Amino acid sequence: MSQYLTGNGFLPTTDEVRQLVRELHHGNDVLNDEEIDTAIGLEITTVEENLIFIDLVLCYGQHRLYQGDIPYNLIRELYTRLGVFIRLSNFRITHILDIGSGYGRPVLYGALLWPDIHFCGIEMVLERVLEAQKVSKIRGLNSVEFISGDATQIPWPFADCFFLMNSFSLSVLPKVLSRLESLSKSQDFIVVSIFSSNDYLSQCCWLKEIVLSDFLNEKLTIKIFQTLSSTSETS
Repeated sequence: MSQYLTGNGFLPTTDEVRQLVRELHHGNDVLNDEEIDTAIGLEITTVEENLIFIDLVLCYGQHRLYQGDIPYNLIRELYTRLGVFIRLSNFRITHILDIGSGYGRPVLYGALLWPDIHFCGIEMVLERVLEAQKVSKIRGLNSVEFISGDATQIPWPFADCFFLMNSFSLSVLPKVLSRLESLSKSQDFIVVSIFSSNDYLSQCCWLKEIVLSDFLNEKLTIKIFQTLSSTSETS
């Protein structure tokens, strides 16, 4: 990765970063989050140093507000599994919405890896959204959008794939799932989730877990769920 990190204050070009992401995605090396953030242009530490947690609580209420962007090793696994799902199913993904997107690591990685898909992230903390928007603009990622707002209340853009990356407290997550359930009555989609979100999604009668035989389906890892009407069409 070192050839992409100049150390002289200049970011690598977008083509170089796209090539880097593709190489890392198809490799087996343990990924270094800080190095990849630097190559992409994310300055998470700088932004977080200027945020005061109690001010976030006073501004946004009792949401999960700590900086919890998932590591790139997990993001790589996410897109590997999603790629296998796309290959094995008849379900076509055109728009991905990350609900609670933080600094946008999964969105930015995905947009660099799959430029033909439209990506959107919704994040409550404005400073994190502005940083993600800065990077997407610098990189010229026209297929990417980041929105600031409460994901339980603001309108969602169209998506046929949703990411739930453990961004919500257990008191807020049911509100997000309720919106997804309402949407499932008029539209087919998939949900990709990690960690504790898996337990809640597995109890949703309107979803079915997609088991990929090439991967272990551990409790605390990545799982893919699909609306029941679409599973009947793709089975």
